[in-house]
Amino acid sequence: MGPAAPLRAQRSTKVNVAEGPTKGRVLDHIGFDVKDLKAFIAKLGAAGVKLDADGAYRVNDVGVGIAFITDPWGTRIELNERPKAVYLP
Repeated sequence: MGPAAPLRAQRSTKVNVAEGPTKGRVLDHIGFDVKDLKAFIAKLGAAGVKLDADGAYRVNDVGVGIAFITDPWGTRIELNERPKAVYLP
């Protein structure tokens, strides 16, 4: 076995523009749980944030409230309100 290849630090280039939307990519979206989704959506709306056209607030078949937004860099974000949620301390 020959010598190990030297380790090289990778440098990332900081950019101020998105590479493209995440919807439909390998990493389609990220998600966050909130305690009162309707109130959170109202707060976002007051700040000028709009829900995605296909991400309007809805409650799925197991009672989870769901909505989607997209950040300025194109990252799709799922917002959830889970009934009787239990989280680790």
